[in-house]
Amino acid sequence: MSEMKFDEARIAAWKREIDAEFDAVEIILRDVSEEVRRDPIEGDPVLEGIYNAGTKLEEAWGKLKTVFHEVSELADSLFSKTKKAIGEVRDNIDGFIKTIKN
Repeated sequence: MSEMKFDEARIAAWKREIDAEFDAVEIILRDVSEEVRRDPIEGDPVLEGIYNAGTKLEEAWGKLKTVFHEVSELADSLFSKTKKAIGEVRDNIDGFIKTIKN
């Protein structure tokens, strides 16, 4: 019988890594946005396009980060509940075995 095993430390490290990636992209988007705002963009269709695309990308990235965190929290809950259920099943089996032996 194969054993289901969750490496909690590895999962936590992976989540920290993903968070760092989200933060790095947010810094780049913020830097680009600040750079575009330094010069007047009114009347310059290229800069207006870059600014508008950057704004939409920044919004989309924020939504993606939010969804990732929501999914991550759901996964944490799933892992926790699965671990608890497995422990309860094992306890019940152990209790059953003790009852049989007596």
